[in-house]
Amino acid sequence: MRCYEEDHGKVKLMLVGKESSMILSTVTPNVIVFDEMSPEKLEVKVYSQSHFGLVLKWSQYYEFFSTSKFSSYLHAGLPVVVPEEYMYLSKLVKKYGVGIVFKDCRDLINKLKVLAQEDYVRISINAKRLGIKIRQGYFFKRALFQALKLFYQRVK
Repeated sequence: MRCYEEDHGKVKLMLVGKESSMILSTVTPNVIVFDEMSPEKLEVKVYSQSHFGLVLKWSQYYEFFSTSKFSSYLHAGLPVVVPEEYMYLSKLVKKYGVGIVFKDCRDLINKLKVLAQEDYVRISINAKRLGIKIRQGYFFKRALFQALKLFYQRVK
C-alpha cells in the first residue's frame, strides 16, 4: 500500500493567509482556503489534518534562507515539501530527512505516488524530532554559543 492513495486518490490542499485569496479564481473541491489565523488555530484546523507542509516561493529570499513557514511546519511535526531551487531549505530537508525535495509539480506528484508508508513514517518521525529541537531552541542556542565563542576568541 502506498501513502496517500486513499479512496479518491486525490491530494487536498489547505491554503492559509491573505496570499491564498489569489487562488480563489481556481478553487476546486480539493482546495480549501482559510483566512489568516492564530498559530493555535492553525495547529488545530490545518496542521493536525495535514500530512505535509508545502513551502512555495513568494520571494527570492526562500532560495537562500529558512522561512518562518518552514520552521512552523517542523515545529508542528509536519514533514515539509520544498522545491529544489530553494538551496538552503532543500539542503536542510535532505540533511535531516524531514521531507521531499522536488523539481516541479510533475516531479512532486511522482514522488508522492511512489512514497511508501514506511518512508512517510520515517520522514514524519525525523520532522517531529527536528521540531522538538526547534521548539527547545537548540539551533538558536548553538548559534549563540558559536557567536560567543568567536567573540571571546577576538577579545583575548
